[in-house]
Amino acid sequence: MMVKFLSLTLATLTATTIGLNLFIDRTIAQTDPEGTITEDDLNLVNGLPWAARGWDFSRTLEIRDSLVDTPLGRVVIDRHGIDRSNNDLLDLFGNDPFRQPEPGILVTVSLWGSKIEGCFAALVFQVATTGGEVIDSTAVVPTQLELGINGQILPLYPIGATPRAFYADYQYTQGDTSLIPGLSDGGVTQVGRVYTGQHYFAVDSTAASILSNAPEEDIDMRITFENGSTIIVPVGEDTVRRWRDAYGFNPYCLPPEQLQSTVQSPQTPPPQTTTNVTSTQSASPAETQSPVAASDPAPATPAPEPPANSPTVGDVALAATQTLDNVQIRLEGANIRSSGSYTANFVIDNFSDTTFGFVPVFAKVEDLNGGSVSARISIEADDAFVEPGGSLRGEIMIFDRLWNDAGSQNLVLVIREGTTGGREFRVPF
Repeated sequence: MMVKFLSLTLATLTATTIGLNLFIDRTIAQTDPEGTITEDDLNLVNGLPWAARGWDFSRTLEIRDSLVDTPLGRVVIDRHGIDRSNNDLLDLFGNDPFRQPEPGILVTVSLWGSKIEGCFAALVFQVATTGGEVIDSTAVVPTQLELGINGQILPLYPIGATPRAFYADYQYTQGDTSLIPGLSDGGVTQVGRVYTGQHYFAVDSTAASILSNAPEEDIDMRITFENGSTIIVPVGEDTVRRWRDAYGFNPYCLPPEQLQSTVQSPQTPPPQTTTNVTSTQSASPAETQSPVAASDPAPATPAPEPPANSPTVGDVALAATQTLDNVQIRLEGANIRSSGSYTANFVIDNFSDTTFGFVPVFAKVEDLNGGSVSARISIEADDAFVEPGGSLRGEIMIFDRLWNDAGSQNLVLVIREGTTGGREFRVPF
């Protein structure tokens, strides 16, 4: 029964994808996989060995069921190492950060792919320390990925499984001056610790299309951790080249039942690819709305109204203002994604005769009870100083609240001045 079910599911996915590809601007042409990996091997619940030893990197791998050997998807895996061990002598003789942990070495392993049920990305971060160095879990758990593609930023937000952080002890040799990796000339054996953090990230059809059409070159990726710290690492050109194959298995990032319903109404084309990226948050396959069935072709018949619970998508009006001592902060519109999450625009106008400044990382969004709301404030400038007569624009990305069509979002933007005025702005919206 399992073999039959998986075979039917794969056949359904293949047939519906062929039908849907009629509407894709640039059809994702798959090549033969370069290897295989089982679905159980991709289970990250217990973490990974150091640097994911034993995996194939920058190759298109077919994901197969461990029990019945049926294809379930495709994935390409990338990794990057940063050596901060200050072991220059070993560096001269080919010291490899992936070979074994050593204090000061950081490794990232990223997974990119699609399966029958949808698309995904995942990131595992590992850092090796001395035995006496303790790292808080918030410093290793990734909470957002941002990729610079075609001059724009594609953000990916976490979904699904709870983020995990754990550690394991390892042994290393201190004071080893052997020039041959793997051999020791009598250094002192020490016990260190490897900290690991990991998370899964949402990839919808728009994000999959952007990744699939990325230029074949190294792509910089910013990783934001739970404590707010960031690090930038490259995704290698060989991996980027294979994004098309990895996401080509299920380019619509939808499970078979929703693919079927979309194909049954082919008059509605899928979302078009855009390089003017603002955000793609939800990997939920519920983003594609079923088209309204055509009515009797009488010219006087009006188009049916959308359902009352149909979500608003796109640019909407949003206005709120607060002025303190000739400095004004105002909200100017928002953009709602198909998932219901949204980004609001804000402007700071300085009508005073002194410089106004604030620290974006200390700006925040609260609910009406003063509770913290997950959000990120970014600005369109190198620093957050507004000279007299000047203006500053920025965005507020709301992560854990959906847009409320009924009116007020019941939230408050809080910006505390960092310059001498000491003003605190609280802008309800």
